[in-house]
Amino acid sequence: MTQARTPFGDRALPTPRDEISARLLVGGQGELITAWLQAETSASIDDVVDEATRWFTVGMHA
Repeated sequence: MTQARTPFGDRALPTPRDEISARLLVGGQGELITAWLQAETSASIDDVVDEATRWFTVGMHA
């Protein structure tokens, strides 16, 4: 979480919100990739990447 403070500075999420957000996003991403690899979702890899990018971008600025 400390690494986020360098690029985001004062805009970085405060503790413990930074850790909670990071764990939720990373855990969800892992679950989504697993579902995609096991063909349990109709999403394409482009859909996964696009949506993950949106969530990570929004999540780090929320």
